[in-house]
Amino acid sequence: MSYVDPILAKLSTQNLEIKDIRVALDKHYDRLRRFIRMVTKGDGRSLIVNGDAGMGKTEFTSDIIEDYAEQTKTVCGFLSGTLSAVDL
Repeated sequence: MSYVDPILAKLSTQNLEIKDIRVALDKHYDRLRRFIRMVTKGDGRSLIVNGDAGMGKTEFTSDIIEDYAEQTKTVCGFLSGTLSAVDL
């Protein structure tokens, strides 16, 4: 599963106030959280979360997976690393 948030992409071209940016980012992370939960429940086979280094992708994703594993007493795993377009 691949996902580029079209709402956030469209908003990124606008001149927004800080509070509007925070609201947009909160909504974006809520949607991303739902996608990650879908994959943990088996409603998707995989998910690639991409972005610049140091943005918290691994921490955000692993926190959600760990919460799911605790709640459901399921053993979950994930891969973290780098890929280039050639690797795909």
